[in-house]
Formats: sequence, structure tokens, C-alpha cells
Amino acid sequence: TKQFIASILQPRVFMPTDSIVQEGERGFEMYFLKRGRVVVTSSSTCAPLRLLSTNDFFGESCLLGSSLSGATVKACTYCECFSLNRDGFKDAIAGSPFAEKVKVDLANLVVQAKYRNQR
Repeated sequence: TKQFIASILQPRVFMPTDSIVQEGERGFEMYFLKRGRVVVTSSSTCAPLRLLSTNDFFGESCLLGSSLSGATVKACTYCECFSLNRDGFKDAIAGSPFAEKVKVDLANLVVQAKYRNQR
């Protein structure tokens, strides 16, 4: 499963101020930040929710079926990412004996991220 996921990751490059994810838009991809910094913001607060950098990830809730993005993510610097789309994720875990565990672990990450963002 890990090897399959690694084989379907798509490299993506973003320039400073590029909008990677827009709050309220449909989300279809999770992003793994290989290099760079991004800021996560929400229309419900004035201050940034989070600053993410190398080896962080975002957009994971879309893999579980969340259709609308809950925040905007913009590049602060030149960013190199890898993206994993929802269909690729479903294909990767289909038939795996670990599929449910992967979904539960991913759901826990989403809950933890939401908790961190509310502080």
C-alpha cells in the first residue's frame, strides 16, 4: 500500500502568495509539503490558524469524504509538494486488510488538526 501511494503522488510547485486550497471550495487532494512554508487561514478568524513547513501535510479531510475545504492555504515561500487525490487514496487502500485502520488513523489526524486550530 505504501509503495502504491508513493507511486501515485503527483509533484506540485507553488510560488509565494499562490492559493493552494481555498476555503469553501471542493477539496480533492491531500498535500505533503516537501519544501517551503504555507499559512492556513479561515474567514472565521483574523489571525492565521497555522504555519506549516517542510514535512507537514494538509487537506487530509478530503480523503475521508469531506467535500468542502474548511480553510485557505497559501504559499508563503516557494513550495514543493506532493499531492494525493481522493480516488488514488481509495484505490491504494481498496482490499487492504489495513483499510479501516488507515481511515481511523486519518480521521484522528483530522480531529487533532481541528483541535489545534481552535486554540
